[in-house]
Amino acid sequence: MNMSISKLKVWLILTVLNLMLPLVYAEQILVFAIDVIRHGDRTPTVEIPKNTYNWPEGLGELTAAGLQQEFELGKNLYLVYVKQNSLLPENYNSNNLYVRSSDLNRTLMSAQSALFGLYPLGSGPLLSPQEPALPMRYQPIPIHTIVESQDSVLIPGHNQPEFKSLISKYVISSSQWQERSIRYKAKLQYWSNVTGMPIKDLTQVIPLGDNVYIRMLHGVAMPQGINNQDRNELIELANWAASNIFAPYEVGAYASKDLRSTIAKYLQSASTSTSQLKYVLFSAHDSTLMAMMSAFRQPLKTIPPYASDLRILLIKNEANKYYVQLKFNGNDIKLKRCKDSCSLSEFLEYLK
Repeated sequence: MNMSISKLKVWLILTVLNLMLPLVYAEQILVFAIDVIRHGDRTPTVEIPKNTYNWPEGLGELTAAGLQQEFELGKNLYLVYVKQNSLLPENYNSNNLYVRSSDLNRTLMSAQSALFGLYPLGSGPLLSPQEPALPMRYQPIPIHTIVESQDSVLIPGHNQPEFKSLISKYVISSSQWQERSIRYKAKLQYWSNVTGMPIKDLTQVIPLGDNVYIRMLHGVAMPQGINNQDRNELIELANWAASNIFAPYEVGAYASKDLRSTIAKYLQSASTSTSQLKYVLFSAHDSTLMAMMSAFRQPLKTIPPYASDLRILLIKNEANKYYVQLKFNGNDIKLKRCKDSCSLSEFLEYLK
């Protein structure tokens, strides 16, 4: 080996560091996790009066593509929590896992699909070594919910009396909102006339833009009078309006306060070892994620894609200190108050 003394020293130092890194990492243990997910691909929630389409699944329902998206997300949960970190066991244990969904078919079915990826066929209980309790050793997992009208945890705005007034104060009255309202005034009237949907302001363009976007995804014909330029403008404007409703910190923080409080309780319990619970899955909506991200002062500039995932990881390091990692759709989220990592106490302050 032809290597100078100085180069040899550098090589030795790097080698030692590379050997040490896995040991340091090994001391960092994932002790608890929460995922807040959006449902998968769905049909429109409302139909266009002058050009209805018979969606086979019905309105606002999960599609086959949506089922597949959530199943793939569940396979990732299995990889991260069962295989890579051993947070969850290979077989379902009711003490380790809790699932809550909003009370809509699309979120309930999304939760089921994700859980099917987390605990697939072959992982269910056995009556005997040769006889599964259910065909193909299917593992049913309970999904908890409360009636939609009472759910302010997973459906922002419900049972929150100040929600509309905050939107009026921080969104509707903003210069950006007012400028677009003026710019699109004639277009809003035109789109209302050709579709039969009442569109008096930018908030009312959101369901129309959603319908047009889903028609485009699924190859369904556009309503008569809506050309490609209209389609693109509708989608862009609806996306902008929906994301801007939750963009102000004041709106996002208020709308997500009940979910943040719930998350804080889970994290505190996990850090004090007062519970056997290791993992919580919340199946919710784009509005849920947008409100949470704004509360973290990381507002989304667009509606989050189907099957989006906000992941909260509680980690104990080699000094037995707890800290939190945040990921959104696989990308790290850096909170401004925290440096390289966020201690549990710092993160709990964010949740307040």
